[in-house]
Amino acid sequence: MGTMTETQTLCAAKQHRCTWCWQLIAKGETYMRYRFFNGGDAGTCKMHPECYEAMEQAAQEEGGWFEWAPGMERPAPYDKAQGGAACGASPGATGSASLTGGTK
Repeated sequence: MGTMTETQTLCAAKQHRCTWCWQLIAKGETYMRYRFFNGGDAGTCKMHPECYEAMEQAAQEEGGWFEWAPGMERPAPYDKAQGGAACGASPGATGSASLTGGTK
């Protein structure tokens, strides 16, 4: 399969699109980012913290690895009043990949 970098917790300096739910990550929101490498291909995944956790949970249920496509259902945001977690306010964001990291 491939490899991926350690997951980082970042503050969006500009608007991004979540690669899990395909909704927008607004400027100033916390998001999770990792890069993956598979053969000659490389890519970057940027996700809402709750989408990243949903992806990790789904990977755990599938034995640690699975393929998915953008457009999955977005879990409820951590901060419903803002539509997402403001930078520095993301509970559960650890900054590292557990099930999806390492060599596959």
